[in-house]
Amino acid sequence: MSTIYFDLDGTLTNPKPGITRSIQYALARLDQAVPPEDELTWCIGPPLHASLKKLTGTDALADRAPYSIASGLPTSACSRTKPIPASWTL
Repeated sequence: MSTIYFDLDGTLTNPKPGITRSIQYALARLDQAVPPEDELTWCIGPPLHASLKKLTGTDALADRAPYSIASGLPTSACSRTKPIPASWTL
């Protein structure tokens, strides 16, 4: 039996909507300023905590943010992830 691994983020799916909107959601729940989606693209790739710390200014808020993100995941970020059209021709 063989195992095949897929790198979904950026290879088969576009992670931008899910990641940036999840961060916006968390920032809003923490009563922080919410930048537009296009201003959060730098958050795609680096560790989430480092990005959240830069956005919130504190470790304490950055520590709380993932819990806010997780509370909205089942109906938000996962449903926003769309396949990259050309990836399905592989």
